[in-house]
Amino acid sequence: MGTANLTAIKDRIAEFAVVPTDVADIAHRGAWSLVADRTRAASALARVEIESAGVASARAVRAADFGPVEYLSKLVGIDTQTAMRWFTVLVACLLDPAAVMLLVAASARGPSA
Repeated sequence: MGTANLTAIKDRIAEFAVVPTDVADIAHRGAWSLVADRTRAASALARVEIESAGVASARAVRAADFGPVEYLSKLVGIDTQTAMRWFTVLVACLLDPAAVMLLVAASARGPSA
């Protein structure tokens, strides 16, 4: 009877010894799952930050391109679209006569020898 009780106690101790290992294994897998989730979230955040940087870069280029026109529109007190139209007309009126004068001067000079 004493040996049977001792064997039963040893078996119970062996069962309890296995439980912490299983709990530790489950906790270990849970930790790795959290690490994997965090890695995926960090990767998604990096992609969003890269896209945001591209948008910011495009915005900076646009601001550099249209900055003078926006300045003129605020200075005169008109909307940007109207300022852009008048700027285009002004550039066309200034550059087209200059191009025509260069064409006339080149043709009046005759063929070069």
